[in-house]
Amino acid sequence: MASLHGRPAVITGSKDRTIRLWDLETRERSDVVRLAEAVNCLAIGGRGTLVFGLGPGVVTMNAPGLTALTPTQRPL
Repeated sequence: MASLHGRPAVITGSKDRTIRLWDLETRERSDVVRLAEAVNCLAIGGRGTLVFGLGPGVVTMNAPGLTALTPTQRPL
């Protein structure tokens, strides 16, 4: 789970070559990034960095306002 500009969010990566951002308050997709290859793995790094695996490589993307939530910060 994550927070984007203070709103609870989930980020998913897929073999359909997309990364999707989901707003948990509205339960709707708020953004989609289309990529050249399937997403193998995905993580939120420090200071609003999205880290993901594409093919044999690792990519980082700046995502201002994005923070990972620790288990104690996650909403019920």
